[in-house]
Amino acid sequence: MANTLNRLEARFQRLESVLLWEGQIDNTRVRDLFGIQNVQASRLLREFSDAHPHGLQRESALAAYVATPRFRPAHASGTLEEYMAQLDAGSPIRAAVEDTRLELTLPDPAVFSVLVRACVSQAAVKMRYRSMTTPDGRVRLIYPHALVRAGRRWHARAWCFEREEFRDFAITRVETAALAPEAPPRPPSTDRGWNTEVEIELIAHPALTPPQARLIAFEHLASQPSRVLKLRSCLVEYVLQDLRVAVDLTRQQPPEYQLAVADASRVERYLFQGGGGA
Repeated sequence: MANTLNRLEARFQRLESVLLWEGQIDNTRVRDLFGIQNVQASRLLREFSDAHPHGLQRESALAAYVATPRFRPAHASGTLEEYMAQLDAGSPIRAAVEDTRLELTLPDPAVFSVLVRACVSQAAVKMRYRSMTTPDGRVRLIYPHALVRAGRRWHARAWCFEREEFRDFAITRVETAALAPEAPPRPPSTDRGWNTEVEIELIAHPALTPPQARLIAFEHLASQPSRVLKLRSCLVEYVLQDLRVAVDLTRQQPPEYQLAVADASRVERYLFQGGGGA
C-alpha cells in the first residue's frame, strides 16, 4: 500500500508541476507524461482533481483542467527547474526552450561520493586540494559536514585540521579524495558560520532612477520596497555574488549592479568567511 501511495504522490508531483507551468492539464497530456491508456489517464485526472478541490477548474471548451488562483502544489516544489527536468527530450515545449547556462565546474563523481559518505558517516577525508595559493595542489585533511551549491560551484563545508576552523572548500578543486580514520575534533553543531542565521535586506540600487527602481522592484522584490533573505552567515557572500548585489555603493554601480543591501554595515562582517579553504 505504501508503494502505491508513493507512486501516486510522485505522479501528483508531476501533474502539479505541469499544471503550474503550463496552466492546464488534459487526458492527452497525462497519457504522454506517464505512458498510460485513456481510461487510466481519466481515472488519474479525477483523483488529482479530488486532491485539489479548490485548485482546479474543468474547462469544457478545452476538455482540460486549468489552475484556479487558489491552486497550491502539495507535492511539487513549484520551481521552473523541477518542471524542465521532467520534460521529455522530444517534447515540443523542450524544443521551444533554450538554456544557455554552461556547467563549467561539475564535480568529479568519485570525489563527490566520498564527500557525501563522509558527511553521512561523520568521517574525515584526506584529499589533494588545489587553491590559488597552492595551484599545483597539496594534501589536506578535512572533516566535512555539509555540501553546498552556491551559484555555479559546489563547496564542502568542513572543519580544516590544518587551520583549526570551519572553512569552505571548492569541490571542483579536489583532485583525489578518500575517507580517513581520524576522529572529528569538533562537531558540526559548533560551526557558528553554518548554524547562525542572518537576515539580509535587499533593495533596488539607490543610483537607479525612480522608474528603473520600480522595474527592479517588480522583477526581484515582488513589487515591494525591499525583500529580506534569511541565510546561513557563511553563505552570505556567495548569495550576494550570485545575485550581483552591491555592498559598496560607491564602487558597485548600475547597470552592472541593480540590487543593493539596505545596510552594508550589517553585511560586511559576514563577507570573506572561509575563503575557499586556502
